[in-house]
Amino acid sequence: MASAIATSVDSSAITRIAYSERGQKLFVTFRAGTYTYFDVPREVYEAFMAAPSKGAFFNHQIRDRYDFKAPQNWAGQRDARLAARYVSMRPRRPAPRP
Repeated sequence: MASAIATSVDSSAITRIAYSERGQKLFVTFRAGTYTYFDVPREVYEAFMAAPSKGAFFNHQIRDRYDFKAPQNWAGQRDARLAARYVSMRPRRPAPRP
C-alpha cells in the first residue's frame, strides 16, 4: 500500500480502509484479507469513509463497480467475487421459541 494510510473502521465485516491517490487504489480489509480496488475516485473513498454503514456503502457503491484484486492468501482465489460478497451475509438468528 504505497503512500496509503489505513484507517480502522467500525464495521462487522470491514476492519480497515485505505486509499492511495496514486493510481486511485482503494484497499478494503475484510476478515478474509485485503482487497485492492482500482480506479476509484477520491470522492467515492471520502463518501465511503463518511458513510454510517460501511458494509451497505460497499455493497451499493463499490462491489461489482470496480476491478479488484483478491488477497493472495485467500484459499478460494478462483472465486474471489464470492469472497467479496460475504460482507452482505448476516448470521442467522435462531427461530424464536414458542
